[in-house]
Amino acid sequence: MTLLLSLALLAPLALAPASPQGEESVLATYDLRTVMPRWDAGTKWSQSLLAPPAASPRQELETLDGSLTYADLTSFELLDLLRQILGDELLREGRELMVEDNVLTVLAPLALHEQVRSILEALEAAMAGTAPVRVDVLTLPEAGGELPPAAPVSEEEAARLVASLIQRGAKHTSYVLELSAGRSARLDAYRRIPFLFDYDIEIAQNIMVYEPVMSETREGTRLVLRGLAVPGGLSLSCLLFRSDLIGAIGSKTLALKGVLNNTEKGSLHYADGPQHLQVPQVFQRGLAFDTFLPDGKALVLGVEAQLGTVKTREVVVLRRQGGAMTSYAVRPIPRTNRTLIALDAELFRAPRLTADASPWWDDQNIAQPSLVARFDGEISGFLLEWMKARFSVWRRFGPWILIVTDPAWDRDGAAQLDKLVKSLRPNTALTSVSLDLRAQGREAQFPVRLRVPILSGSTAGFAVVRGETALTDFGAEVAQGAAGTDPYMSSVCEGLALSFSIQGNTCETNGMAQLLDGPATVEDPGYALLGPIERPEPRVLRFDERLELPEGRPGPVRIGGGSDRADQPGLTLEIGVLPVR
Repeated sequence: MTLLLSLALLAPLALAPASPQGEESVLATYDLRTVMPRWDAGTKWSQSLLAPPAASPRQELETLDGSLTYADLTSFELLDLLRQILGDELLREGRELMVEDNVLTVLAPLALHEQVRSILEALEAAMAGTAPVRVDVLTLPEAGGELPPAAPVSEEEAARLVASLIQRGAKHTSYVLELSAGRSARLDAYRRIPFLFDYDIEIAQNIMVYEPVMSETREGTRLVLRGLAVPGGLSLSCLLFRSDLIGAIGSKTLALKGVLNNTEKGSLHYADGPQHLQVPQVFQRGLAFDTFLPDGKALVLGVEAQLGTVKTREVVVLRRQGGAMTSYAVRPIPRTNRTLIALDAELFRAPRLTADASPWWDDQNIAQPSLVARFDGEISGFLLEWMKARFSVWRRFGPWILIVTDPAWDRDGAAQLDKLVKSLRPNTALTSVSLDLRAQGREAQFPVRLRVPILSGSTAGFAVVRGETALTDFGAEVAQGAAGTDPYMSSVCEGLALSFSIQGNTCETNGMAQLLDGPATVEDPGYALLGPIERPEPRVLRFDERLELPEGRPGPVRIGGGSDRADQPGLTLEIGVLPVR
C-alpha cells in the first residue's frame, strides 16, 4: 500500500498542544489513490453482437459505448467515512483531518494514525484488489477435425495448447484485462472502416440530388470481462466480439438516373446519378456468456466456420495471472471496539449476461439475424433489507457495502453477517455446450461449430456470421417536376445467431441460421432509369424452441431436418449439452 507520510513517525514533531492525556499530535499525509477504485456507474449495459454490414446500417444497434461509464469513491466520501469510524476521537483539541484532491492530511496522536492506517489498509485490501485475466486468441486458416473440449484444463495444459497451435502457424493475439469488484473491464482494439453504403435522393424545386449515406464497419476486437471473487475461483461474465474484413472493399456498379421536367420548354432532361457503391465483406464472431474460472485452471472455447471464402478455426483461452480479489473483508479498528466490514453485494445476486436473438424485420419484410447481449448487475434487494434491520452505520459505494459496527450499537450483527456470508453457496457448476450447424448438400458439412463452457442455469448468446451488402430493390421519388430512382441496399449474411439457456434437462433457444449456397440471382428490369437488382436466395432455419434433453448423457438434440430431394437440401442445428465434472 502506498501511504505517503510527510513526517517520519519514528521521530514525530509536535505541531499542537498535548491532549489532556499528554499525547502529542503529529502531522502526516496519506495517498488515497490506491483505496479509491472505479466501478460501473450504472448496473446495466447492452451490446449488439452483430455490426454492419452483417447487421443493417438502418437498424438501431445497441452498444455499451453510451451506457458503460465508471464512478468511484470520492475523497470527501472517504473523509466522511473516517469521521464516522473514529467518532469522538477527532473532536478533541489539536486534532484535524483534511482532504485535498487525493491526499489525506491528518493531525493527531500516533495512536490515531495507527487507526487511520488500519482503515486505509482494510479498504485497499478489499475494494482495490484486482485479478488480471489473460485472453489468448489463436486463429488457424483451416477447418475440420475436432475442436478442443469446452471445459476447464490445468494451466500447464493450456500453455501446451497455446504453444502447439502457435507451432502449427496460428495467428496469436493476447489481451490482459485487470478485473476488480463491480467493474466491467473493457478493451477495444480495432480499425474503423467507413464505407459508402447507399444513396438517398432529394428533390426540390425541379432539382434532384443523390445524397451519399455513409456507414462503417470495424476490423478488430471488443472484449468485456466482469469478475466476482467466490470460493474456489472467479465467476465471470464474458463478452467477446471480433470482426475481420475479408479482402479489399469491393465496388458495385450502379446505373442510377433521374428525370427533370422543363415546364417552360415542355421537354424532359435525363441526368445520370452516382455510378458506384462500396461493398465490404466481413466475418464476425460474437459470444456473450457467464462462466466460472476455477483457481489454477484455464477455460478453453472454440469456434469454427466455413462460410463463403472463410475457412477458419479459432481457439480462445482464458487464464488468471495472479492478483488478489476478495468479496468480504473484516478489520477490527485498533484501540476500539469497532469493526470495519467491506462486503461486495454481488455475492448475494451475481451479475449476469443474457441474450436476445429475436430477428429484425427490414423494410422489405425479410427477417434479418439479430443478437443483443444485456448485462444486469442490480444489487440484491434481500441484502439491503437484511442490512437495514441489523446495522446502524453503513454506506453503499458501487457494489460495496461498508459497515462500521460496534457491539454497543448493533449487538451481534457482525456475527450474523459472518454466518450469512459463510452460508452462501454460489453457483459454480459448468455446462459444456456444443453447437453444430449441419448443411446437407454442401462440401463443408458443418458451416458453423462452437464449443463453449457456460455457467449452468445461465443464458448465453452466440453469433458466427459472414455479411455483405446487396442492391435488392429500387424506390422512386417524384416531386416538383423531377423524378429519380432510389436504390435500396440490404444486409445479406450467412451463419448462425442464437440465444441459448439451460435449466436442468431443459434447453431453450431462439434465433436463426441461414446459408447462401451460391451468388445472388441478378435480374435486369430493362428500364433505362434502373440498374440490375440482386436477389439473394438463402436457405433459412428459424427457431424458438424449448427442448427436453435425454437423461444420462444428453444430446445431441436437433432442430430442423434433412431432405431426400437434391433441390431442397436440409439445414439442421445440433445441440449437445454435458455437465462438466
